[in-house]
Amino acid sequence: GQLSAKLFEYLRVNKPILALVPHGSEIAKIVKEANAGIIASPTDIKEIEDAILEMYELFEKDKLYVNSNRTIIEKYNREKQVSSVVEIFNSLFS
Repeated sequence: GQLSAKLFEYLRVNKPILALVPHGSEIAKIVKEANAGIIASPTDIKEIEDAILEMYELFEKDKLYVNSNRTIIEKYNREKQVSSVVEIFNSLFS
């Protein structure tokens, strides 16, 4: 699947993400893997409402923060991705 570069920008700023995406999507997997926010199905109004309310309640208690897995986020770093592709090309053509 195709991933938006915005996701990786959001991950890098270390702010909570409310991802309105299907639960089995690549974006949902990455957000969960990185412990970077909450997933809600874009077609489930109740689930979206609950997620917004949960985030608001955490905000009100001054507990809305991300305890993200920086190792996972760095795995998706653009420079690291380019370096991996370069290594693959070098191994193919050397």
